[in-house]
Amino acid sequence: MRLSSLALTATIVLAGATAACSDDPATQPQTANAIAGLTVTASNDTVTTPQNTPTGSGFFQGTVIGPSTSPGTDTLTTSPRIADVRVTIYPRLADVNGQITMGPAAGSTTSNAQGKWTLPTLPAGDYIVAFVPPASGVYSGAYAFGPLRSNSAQFVWWVVLNKK
Repeated sequence: MRLSSLALTATIVLAGATAACSDDPATQPQTANAIAGLTVTASNDTVTTPQNTPTGSGFFQGTVIGPSTSPGTDTLTTSPRIADVRVTIYPRLADVNGQITMGPAAGSTTSNAQGKWTLPTLPAGDYIVAFVPPASGVYSGAYAFGPLRSNSAQFVWWVVLNKK
């Protein structure tokens, strides 16, 4: 069977468009490549605060800190604040065969000089939040899981990044 040149051209264009779209990270679920090399950490507070079923929309906010410089004292007041940490949120889609599957980034921000950050308002659901400090700094990156709810902003996170 012979294809006309117009049909052949249309077939090639369609195949190329399909291949290009199938690899588009903005539209396809991805594995944990965005969090590869980061260590899992606790988000300390929202995750551990019992709530009703996630509903509505909300946002996460918090502070990124380093390990306390004065062990034995109030670590939240004696820990260094980490500025310029890239905080990115991803929808958590599923865990298949031990592999985390997440959607494309849903929002991002950078921590200020006091280590404080606020992510955009998103629909309720399960999310992964990645914390990536400047590569030239002394801290390593981390990520945390969090169920986002309409009242999540009331439970401010504090995330501790370990030294490299």
